[in-house]
Amino acid sequence: MNGAINQTKFDGDDNTGYALEVGYLPVNGLLLAVGVADESVDPVQVANYGFTTNLLNQLTVGEDTAVSLRAKYVTQIGNHFANFEGLSYFGDETTYRLGADLYIDPTLSVGVSIADSTADDSETVFGVRAQKFFTPTIAVGVNYTTVDEIDSFGINGTFRF
Repeated sequence: MNGAINQTKFDGDDNTGYALEVGYLPVNGLLLAVGVADESVDPVQVANYGFTTNLLNQLTVGEDTAVSLRAKYVTQIGNHFANFEGLSYFGDETTYRLGADLYIDPTLSVGVSIADSTADDSETVFGVRAQKFFTPTIAVGVNYTTVDEIDSFGINGTFRF
């Protein structure tokens, strides 16, 4: 179960959004989740995928409540683990995001992502990211996203409890 309440001030408007999600693990390493979101710029998603990707997602889905479907699969490939994930929002338009991470060792991952939507003037967003765990509960991550002359850089911290 996952939830977020957030407020975004954009173009002079204050918007309070929310996101709720429920997931299920049908087999080891596979997470399937369904949720709802309304004008949400989820800070966890911003940390993982960059601000540009999430803002464009929120603007594309529109003001109606959107349904989300998400899948995440973690598996071992050779001596390393890999994470594959996909997320779609269905609202005024449909957005989708695909990503993959390779865990170079148990504490360091690097990954790529791509996002787009069904909106007529939509541009594809490309991203790269990395995360380093210093302890099992504390990590620092960086990400970069780019789309048609708009670049976004992010630095995030993670604390798991």
